[in-house]
Amino acid sequence: MKVLIITSKCGMGHYKSALAIGEDLEKCNFISEVKYLDLYDFLMKKLAPIFYRAYSLVVNKGNHLYNYLYNKKLKSTHPQSKFEELHSKGLGRFKNLIERENPDLIISTFSQASSLVASYKEKYKSSIPLLTWITDVKPHYGWINEYTNYYFVAGEDGKNDLIKSGVPANKIYTAGIPVDLKFKNFSSNIKKDKILVSGGGLGILPKDPNFYRELEKIDSAPVYVICGKNEHLLKYLRTHFPKLKSLGFVDNMPDLMRQAQLLIAKPGGVTSFEAIYSETPLLLLPVKLGQEIFNANFLKSRGLAMSLAKDPFSGKTDYSLISSLASDPRSLEFMRTSACNLKSSIDSSALIELLKSEKRKVS
Repeated sequence: MKVLIITSKCGMGHYKSALAIGEDLEKCNFISEVKYLDLYDFLMKKLAPIFYRAYSLVVNKGNHLYNYLYNKKLKSTHPQSKFEELHSKGLGRFKNLIERENPDLIISTFSQASSLVASYKEKYKSSIPLLTWITDVKPHYGWINEYTNYYFVAGEDGKNDLIKSGVPANKIYTAGIPVDLKFKNFSSNIKKDKILVSGGGLGILPKDPNFYRELEKIDSAPVYVICGKNEHLLKYLRTHFPKLKSLGFVDNMPDLMRQAQLLIAKPGGVTSFEAIYSETPLLLLPVKLGQEIFNANFLKSRGLAMSLAKDPFSGKTDYSLISSLASDPRSLEFMRTSACNLKSSIDSSALIELLKSEKRKVS
């Protein structure tokens, strides 16, 4: 059985989820090949790096524009059956790719990729099964089309949203958000003795020095700050806040997460489920992007996260919760148990069981 996974680097969560799915599939003896396709590398070729830089700029600097577009999708009243941005030449090239690769199943971790496959299936009357894995807690209509055979969602809330949007319940599987297998290989014997602060691969963390002053107040555990590719931040922290253990880009994030008694980060979809699988409580940085707000509410409602809040008078973020929570083992244990309970509710075998049934159809 050959599987094509289509994704994008519009936020590395989509891409990381695709790799995690592929990693899971490659363990199966009935999967002959897994191939990956970056949507915009394929459609835009040499212009893709420019597009991705522009996207990052909008996300990091143009929150209002991003949220306007996101909310427009969220409030849409009809599923998207067309990928309007894709001109006929792009769709024709995609047809050639499908004929060349001849996959038995297509998996999408990006809404526009699902729309592209739907347009292809509609125009060319294709019967290739399409599985869309939604990589945020809250689905929007951009993910939905009549040509998707299966939807994988993070939790019951997402499933209910899809049902309200007209998706049949028997098409929907509750399976969390895909993460690297290293995050899933968790042992309760591992000692959680670190505080971990992560700004993701790009090292996007608060610029306010009061944030780092509050981190330096923690004396219950060493504080590791992951700056990713943000070399300016790394140099700044090592110069002005030497008590913090500041690191650049790391390749042992699963180990650090498993050893963390608390993770301070933004609630990206993948980051959230990495924490869940690692049974790591979350203290959430202030968020502005629409899907991160939904992710934060989901995590807090399940008891494994708290949020830093803004002072109602000054409008500044109150960082005092950082040191108080870090020195409160009772609250941290409650949050860890909540993460453990949520993890146990995830059907981690759903994908493989579904593919076994698809294999029987192909055979």
